[in-house]
Amino acid sequence: MVTFALNQISAPTNAWWNLARIAHRADCVGIELRNDLGRPLFEGDAATSVRRGLSEIGLDLIAVAQVGQFNTLDDAGYDAAAALIDAAGRSGAEAVALVPRVGGAEVPHTRTVAALVRLRPLLDAAGIRGLVEPIGFGGSSLRTKAAALAAIDDAGGADAYALIHDTFHHTLAGEKQVFAARTGLVHVSGVTRNIPSTQMRDEDRVLVDDRDVLGNLDQLRRLVRSGYAGPISIEAFSPEVQQLPDPIAALKACFDHLRRHLDIQMPEPAT
Repeated sequence: MVTFALNQISAPTNAWWNLARIAHRADCVGIELRNDLGRPLFEGDAATSVRRGLSEIGLDLIAVAQVGQFNTLDDAGYDAAAALIDAAGRSGAEAVALVPRVGGAEVPHTRTVAALVRLRPLLDAAGIRGLVEPIGFGGSSLRTKAAALAAIDDAGGADAYALIHDTFHHTLAGEKQVFAARTGLVHVSGVTRNIPSTQMRDEDRVLVDDRDVLGNLDQLRRLVRSGYAGPISIEAFSPEVQQLPDPIAALKACFDHLRRHLDIQMPEPAT
């Protein structure tokens, strides 16, 4: 059974407790919280308070994002990653997102492998998984899921790491294959501007409707029919979405669109 979740970037001015209320009212099963919104992770609240608050309303903390530039961390970056992973574990998160460096010199495959090996003990200690998210932009050091899986396997990390399939970055990378069995989370956003993929940017990422040019429905069908049964998390970076006066209505409309066009068993809406 595929379910929906809400990434905090889709409503970034909302503190975690408000995001949780929005997600609950939109019939999501969980949320993703972020550390790149210009304020402290969890708004400075204790991780245990987040765990307790989400449990009280029946929501999961799907993931905490993110360990940025995970494949080129210096010692200071590693220490920051260790603190984030520890906080994520104490908050009840299921996973931490790992994002590669974008821009700069090419990062050798061996360096990405070494980074995964180095981070593994932190994840094991926290009792969570690492979700590797390839970034499809041209300057990314890890653009495809195939390359990410090669690094995970060479690091002996198949039991500790899974992929994030991001429908936006899948399109930008020109990747055709989906890896449903190795996917731990799906990020969904739509693009309605009919422009070349090389010109698409984060600010173009909106909710999915019938104007979408990314092929979200095809990607999701392939994932689900290949066995993916985890959350579909809405990750819309566009100010058009982030500033919506009623995100609940807009999210429900997006979910209804996906339900109408996908042969997916969905849970009954909460009463």
